[in-house]
Amino acid sequence: MSRCDVTGAVTDSDFDTLLAQPNRVSSPIRRLRCELRAGHPGRHAAFVLAAAHGDRWWWMRWNTAGGEVADIPVCAVSDEDNDDCLLPQHHEGEHSFQLSAGDH
Repeated sequence: MSRCDVTGAVTDSDFDTLLAQPNRVSSPIRRLRCELRAGHPGRHAAFVLAAAHGDRWWWMRWNTAGGEVADIPVCAVSDEDNDDCLLPQHHEGEHSFQLSAGDH
């Protein structure tokens, strides 16, 4: 199963909010590609930042009407090989370990 190819970008104000997060693991990602499966229903989603020493995960969710940056825990599902899903909690569709690795 392939990943969605829709792209998005974090607004300047959301980028400033992300930069202000304590104990960031890295710099926020500004240009994004949806990480859900191709053809998924609902909003697009992409990881933008880990903060609080990696305990808080920030995501951008968007559609044609706009977007938002939100602090959402990572999905809690693992497969039989103990591969963790690296998508936001309560995402729709397949888990990250079910999507083609070469697609993103």
